[in-house]
Amino acid sequence: MKKNISYNKNSDQYVYDVTIEGEFMGGGSASTKLEAEEKANNLILELSDRINSDKLVEYHREPTKYEIKFGEGATHYRSFPMSECVKPDGRLKKWFVADDGLRYYR
Repeated sequence: MKKNISYNKNSDQYVYDVTIEGEFMGGGSASTKLEAEEKANNLILELSDRINSDKLVEYHREPTKYEIKFGEGATHYRSFPMSECVKPDGRLKKWFVADDGLRYYR
């Protein structure tokens, strides 16, 4: 997650916004820089709570040699909780090793 705070001379206000992977997630304005920082941090906490909720993200993997040998040669899909798929900066992982020891991709 990335926060941006800037001063708008026309409105005499500080403007803040929060983005994840370049996608606007929310923002607003405040009369002081400190207030804008606080509001942006609260928004980040709120978004983090949503990210760590029960939302699922679908990943896929290629079949193993064993699965191909026994006729299960299709691409395998699996859903994971959002909390397992998010990097510390708030972006989704492009791949990761799941609890079954296999690498899954987005």
